[in-house]
Amino acid sequence: MNRALRRSGLVAAAGLVLALAAGCSSAGTTSSSPASSASSPAGAHGTLTVFGAGTLSTPFTAELQAFKKQNPGVTIHSQFGASGDMVKDITQLGQPADVLGVADYSLIPKLLSDPSGYQVLQMLQLAQGYYHDPGLAAAVLKNSPDSSVAETETSLLAALQSGQIDYLAIYRSNALEEHLKYIALPAQVNLSDSSMAAAYGKITIHAGSLGALTAKPIIYGLTIPSTAPDAALGQKFVSFVLSPQGRAIMSSNGFVVISPALASSQAKVPAPLRSLTTPWPASGG
Repeated sequence: MNRALRRSGLVAAAGLVLALAAGCSSAGTTSSSPASSASSPAGAHGTLTVFGAGTLSTPFTAELQAFKKQNPGVTIHSQFGASGDMVKDITQLGQPADVLGVADYSLIPKLLSDPSGYQVLQMLQLAQGYYHDPGLAAAVLKNSPDSSVAETETSLLAALQSGQIDYLAIYRSNALEEHLKYIALPAQVNLSDSSMAAAYGKITIHAGSLGALTAKPIIYGLTIPSTAPDAALGQKFVSFVLSPQGRAIMSSNGFVVISPALASSQAKVPAPLRSLTTPWPASGG
């Protein structure tokens, strides 16, 4: 659920961070044979298939271009859309993917819907407390008709740019990509600060079939599915994303990268990637 916001200044929902979430990875995806090819002077070879959230389209396209430059022997296929749809394509429809990037790390083990919709509702609840205005959320949503609900927030960009809607709740990274004017929200509201996880966690919304959803910092997740056709090539791409060059690409596209990446289960992180990660904090969800 994504809604256009007409009366409020809540244009950009969050600052963003990137972490490695290994919930769908399998310890069996590590093997010694691909490592030798990855270290070949000519670079890696094979076909790399990457699925990602629609909000990752721009930065991941740049990541893949840079990765291809280093590895000209690699053929790249990429697909972007709603995070929940990307997960379903892999887990339910059996579509092959070597790397999956989603806009909420908990989608990997839990399979929820496109996250920005419920994150906006959580943000509005936080805003009510921060601005001491208990009617704020209702006032905003009153001017957000069902006709403005879309599968992904990026599909509403044309309506915003043409003047059909006045405001759009969207990630800061997208606002920067599209050169939109946006209002920077305080960290107490925008779900961007991992150190405020406890404060965010005081907010729970009820999101229909998704049930009760407790607010948490917006953390993107990367994983190598256990069904990856070329897990070793997936590992090489994830390693590139987490490298200084890859982090710089994400940063230039409005993302703040967690380094070292947080691993929800280091035991499931392929051995070549473990040195790039640190264990997820015990209270971090």
